[in-house]
Amino acid sequence: MEGGEALLVKIAYDGTKFHGFQYQPNLKTVQGELLRILAKLGQERCPPGASRTDRGVHALGNVVKVYLEDGDRVCRIITANCDGIVAYAYANVPKNFPVTKAKERHYRYILHRSQINDKFEKIIKLFEGIHDFSQFVRGKPKNTLRRINEINITCSGDFVFVDFYAKSFLWEMIRRIVGSALILQNEENAEEIILRALDGEEMDKKYKRTAPPNLILMDVKYEEIEFQKASLGKSVEKILLKVSNEIFARGYLYSEVLRRVL
Repeated sequence: MEGGEALLVKIAYDGTKFHGFQYQPNLKTVQGELLRILAKLGQERCPPGASRTDRGVHALGNVVKVYLEDGDRVCRIITANCDGIVAYAYANVPKNFPVTKAKERHYRYILHRSQINDKFEKIIKLFEGIHDFSQFVRGKPKNTLRRINEINITCSGDFVFVDFYAKSFLWEMIRRIVGSALILQNEENAEEIILRALDGEEMDKKYKRTAPPNLILMDVKYEEIEFQKASLGKSVEKILLKVSNEIFARGYLYSEVLRRVL
């Protein structure tokens, strides 16, 4: 590619249609589907992504790096040919741009009002700031210190949106935070239990739970990178078809994808 440039492409996808983001032989993954289409355009390597979402986790704003020209054309081809994936915006960057080095990632967990009580918001806000999240992660990573910049809770009808903002997250970190908070909201000493766990103290297994993947990667932001909307034209109807009607947040995803495209 002349000029040493590449494309950052923003994608939305229905996580229930894939075995996660990362390429796996003989399994349908987001990265694998993208490679299948991009290989026909001359790109033979897997497109690296900003976030490797797990199976069942959705995205409205994940980012992949594509080693091709013409962002509009690439977005149109991906949207028209990748089942369950919508490519709707792009930015030109140097080939060596580190797609994983984002300024901030924004995830949204969706709950039903009936799942929380008056203590839930106070409990979930305890996770803001720099903490040891070793009790809220799958596996045993070497570095479990992370900073959650902000956690916000908003309501829309019967839905409760819990928004997490951070530079990076550990494997299943958000789902485990939410799962534990749902249990501990019913405990009198919840604050003490959580603060000790965030200092690295072993937490009783009865308070540990991995919440279901009602999770959406809303956006990935970079320093000094501005994305422009792709010209998708009349493919809006195809976009609607590519967002599954079987996921928990169906109506919300529909409206968000259309808002971003239009």
